[in-house]
Amino acid sequence: MWVKLDDSFYDHPKFIGLPPATCWLWVRMLGYCNRHRTGGFVAAALVPKKQAAELVAHHLWEPAIGGYLVHDYFVYQFEGDEQAARDTRRAYRNAAGGRARAARATRSGGRFTPEAPPA
Repeated sequence: MWVKLDDSFYDHPKFIGLPPATCWLWVRMLGYCNRHRTGGFVAAALVPKKQAAELVAHHLWEPAIGGYLVHDYFVYQFEGDEQAARDTRRAYRNAAGGRARAARATRSGGRFTPEAPPA
């Protein structure tokens, strides 16, 4: 899976003055939220308090009960149902590709060997 991240996010005024480690924490937690489908929620136990306070002060996170919410998470990231549908489509495509590759493979000495690359 992946997250949407604008290639010029570091130029945004919200990031000016943030230490690099805090910026990296913000990126890491976007990935965490996407992978674990938290809806943008970051548990307080996952992050250092100082860095979390910096992200709140710069309006990148919002305080929430038990942790923080990534500001505008669903404006830029996929929602749960949309992500699940994408995952299902991806799994179907991968399975179809695997079946096609297996159909082209040959068996040699009890092992499958992929088809020879085109000449």
